[in-house]
Amino acid sequence: MSGSADAAVALPPMLVVFSGPSGAGKDSVLQYLRGLVPDIRVAVTATTREPRVGEKDGTSYHFLTRADYNCMLDAGRLLAPAEVHGHWYGVPLDEILRPLEAGEDVIVKIDVQGAMDVRRRIPQAIFVFLAPPSLPELIRRLEDRHTESPQDLQRRIRDASFEMEQLPRYDYAVVNGSAGAEKAAESIACIIDAERLRTHRQPISLSNG
Repeated sequence: MSGSADAAVALPPMLVVFSGPSGAGKDSVLQYLRGLVPDIRVAVTATTREPRVGEKDGTSYHFLTRADYNCMLDAGRLLAPAEVHGHWYGVPLDEILRPLEAGEDVIVKIDVQGAMDVRRRIPQAIFVFLAPPSLPELIRRLEDRHTESPQDLQRRIRDASFEMEQLPRYDYAVVNGSAGAEKAAESIACIIDAERLRTHRQPISLSNG
């Protein structure tokens, strides 16, 4: 259910858009957040890229062939479809709309480019930016994780400056720094708790903008 157990006002469910540059640590933070806020539904993004080691289809992402992705895109079943770092991404609308219609709060992890599209279409959502301590630290993390080809790595490094520049367009910024991903997750849990204590909230409505 949306809102705290003792809330005096019944609020419509909220959509939290969790975003940040590649290498900021979104997956690690979200893993901790699942334990801290177990009653928020995590929407799973679709992508055409190959799974990395340890990633699971349907949990980490919906890993799609380009043909299946295009079918969903043509049917209008993807929110914020975009090519990012040479691969295609998008959020299946059912991952968001079904839990919202059931009164559940939803969080979706999405790339920065996609988040800006969601901002245009769903301005009622809450936007949280996960930032590294600095751009050089972000580049170091990208280089150290060894999950991309050299070409993909250079593309992500080139995109990092643009992604960091979008931070002022978000409602909240959380730094994933030396305190670790668990501390960053605790900050986001506090944001969710605070939003659940609001006295009013606009219901989520998809525009065609």
